[in-house]
Amino acid sequence: MKERFGRLMAILTRSITDSNRLADWLSPLADGCAACGKSVQKHMRSAGTGGLPSLLQRSLCQRCLGSIPWINAIQCSRCGRGTPCEDCARDTKRPFQLNRSAVSYDPMMREWLALYKYRGLERLGPILAEMLVPAYERLAANPGCSWSAITYVPISEIRAEERGFNQAEAMANHIAARFGLPVYSLLERTRHTEKMSFKNRKQRLRDVEGLFAPNAREIRRLLEAESAASGHVSTRIGLLLIDDIFTTGSTAGACARALKEGGSMYGVEVSVYVLSWAHS
Repeated sequence: MKERFGRLMAILTRSITDSNRLADWLSPLADGCAACGKSVQKHMRSAGTGGLPSLLQRSLCQRCLGSIPWINAIQCSRCGRGTPCEDCARDTKRPFQLNRSAVSYDPMMREWLALYKYRGLERLGPILAEMLVPAYERLAANPGCSWSAITYVPISEIRAEERGFNQAEAMANHIAARFGLPVYSLLERTRHTEKMSFKNRKQRLRDVEGLFAPNAREIRRLLEAESAASGHVSTRIGLLLIDDIFTTGSTAGACARALKEGGSMYGVEVSVYVLSWAHS
């Protein structure tokens, strides 16, 4: 009887061990690099290396981590571009206050985003979102920058069905949880459009006209929550808009105009700040 019990326990132990190994293999923080699959050296898993968020250090190999094209120095104070900006020079009255982006949209970042958005590599999602943290902190450090809620650029129903998720919404939820802020779906997309990445500046500007509308119910819910928290009716509010890629700023501008329009329906002045994962 003891022998049979011992054999049974051995089988159960092996099953549990095998299950744990499978869980480790499927985990976003498994030993393999989330981007390239290569081994992540143990010493790279210590928090604080290079001042980067520990999730990145635990999830990316040294080569991938060192290849991220962070935007640490900007030349355009409005849109946060790391090179001279013709778009902001053309349009000096942009409807958003500031944009800050985490990285330059180089071929490597384009591949990472494609792996996440189109090829279903979901374990990259939290990593791309965590890459926003340094840019968020730099944006928040600008004088006068203040927001009480986060929102995001919506996608069309067709895109949602194709992809199964909205990458901007996922990033917004991650940043909101990271910094203890509420998320509201304050914008609605009025129609489906082809991918902006295939269009030039003129086409982008034309396509975003009337593309976004304020979600009046969500805006009212936000304002009611703000009033309840402060004890008085708000007449001004700051919002943080999150998107994955900032190119000409046409999408951010169209969203900011819609948010301002939504605020004006309730007599509230809205200031929009933009946080984007990559700047092209």
